[in-house]
Amino acid sequence: ESADARAAWATCLLELGESETAQQVLDEWPDQQRDIRYEKLRGIWLLDFAGDYAAALDCLQRWLERYPDDWQVRFRVSTCLRQLGRSEEAETEMARGEKLKETIRYELVDQILTVALRNLYRPEHRHRIGDFYRAVGIRREAKLLFDMALAVDPQFEPSRRALQGLEREDTN
Repeated sequence: ESADARAAWATCLLELGESETAQQVLDEWPDQQRDIRYEKLRGIWLLDFAGDYAAALDCLQRWLERYPDDWQVRFRVSTCLRQLGRSEEAETEMARGEKLKETIRYELVDQILTVALRNLYRPEHRHRIGDFYRAVGIRREAKLLFDMALAVDPQFEPSRRALQGLEREDTN
């Protein structure tokens, strides 16, 4: 079973509130496949079902080191901090999460995705989704969409430049 499939399955189970099955999936996650997604999902399980706020905070903060614009995880971190009696830090995280959430205007995102998903055969629409992912800090998916745009049109300069920019950022 791939890490991608395991992560998707664990995400579904957590969202459905299937705590015991989610715990089993997390416990059986092979050590060599335990990546940052595992940390996030484990943190969610520890917070939502085990009430282990300190351990959840550690896991979720590792996720935020890689994906600092994840407003939903920032709200979870705020909950952990509040439960640990760190109210000032909790308020700071809550404010950061609120600001990020406002930045990602859902009506605009929905409009962009609706148009782009209908036209994925065109490189400019793949690129536009990649730009969105890059803007919200989801770099892996951004790279994938830029690569997909170049697969349709190897000469599509906006995606070529975007990939070069991401590579420069990775080396810094």
